[in-house]
Amino acid sequence: MNDAVRALLSEVAAEIQQEDLQEAWDRWLMTHSLRNVYMTKLCIWFMSDYGVTREQFFALKRTPRFKRQTFAVPSRFMAAYVPGMWEQLLNNAPHDVIIDYLKRHQPDTLNLPADRQKSRAESKERYRTRAADERNKLETIGWFDFCEKARDRNWKTVKAVRSK
Repeated sequence: MNDAVRALLSEVAAEIQQEDLQEAWDRWLMTHSLRNVYMTKLCIWFMSDYGVTREQFFALKRTPRFKRQTFAVPSRFMAAYVPGMWEQLLNNAPHDVIIDYLKRHQPDTLNLPADRQKSRAESKERYRTRAADERNKLETIGWFDFCEKARDRNWKTVKAVRSK
């Protein structure tokens, strides 16, 4: 056997191992999709259970790439950054059907959330509501402060009139 054939066989073996690892990660992600942990912790659990290095793990598709992705829970991560997979899960498709879908379409992690406009609008609304609440709180404090001062002035007037 010459060196070219050996190199080709080793490349094929590495590619098969990569595909198996990708399928294991996809199944892991689907299994833990409703857990209330950050993606960082989920990734660490996967790497320790499968004995994968960070380089091998981040060579996979559908893994968190940015800080905002690592601090999301799995359900939010899949809904925002792997929407096709999330839609399949919401349709109660069996895991094997979802794996076939992922092999066929090969989606990767999106750089920006699929629902970016909606989430930005919700964030702006939360900010506006919080700002309005803060203004109302300050107005209320100012009103009570005014009432306190007015009450004090009125009492001083009453006290002055009575003392005469």
